[in-house]
Amino acid sequence: ILGYLPVTTQWNYAVGANWAHFSENSFQNFIFSRNHLNNRSVKYKDNLETRENLIQDYLSQEIENKFRFENTIREGGWKINFGTGLEHSTYTNNTFQKIIYQNSPDSINVNSKLEILKASIFGQISKKLFNEKLITSFGLRTDQNSYSKEMSNPLKQLSPRLSIAYAIDDKSSINFNV
Repeated sequence: ILGYLPVTTQWNYAVGANWAHFSENSFQNFIFSRNHLNNRSVKYKDNLETRENLIQDYLSQEIENKFRFENTIREGGWKINFGTGLEHSTYTNNTFQKIIYQNSPDSINVNSKLEILKASIFGQISKKLFNEKLITSFGLRTDQNSYSKEMSNPLKQLSPRLSIAYAIDDKSSINFNV
């Protein structure tokens, strides 16, 4: 098994901050975060660590930087929530691997990098009715990103939502969502 398995190392971290501002009938959240995942896998023939014996060298990374703003307002029995988000993602893959193809030695050597910029806008309005037994909610969200032309048009990514919940008693309710 030791002659076959590569040495694999992985590390990651996530860090973020949330700043909240409270007013009489509303509050705003400003959220910043970053996460990074690093995977490395290396294998040498007969476990002899020389460049000639290298049969696999793999490195991949996923890095995401995110910002989100949310505003929540409560006024006259209505709850209104809206906001926006922005994200920059980077994915890299560097792979070297010696292989046998049709009884001949060959190698795979791939270096790729994908960067995507993502944006979103969302909103939701809800109201409790009939002594707070019935909760109705309607929302709309759209996303866009730089991956393709189709995905960069926010009008093609509209996502409406409707929810109705009725409380039968303190522990049970009937819910409808679309």
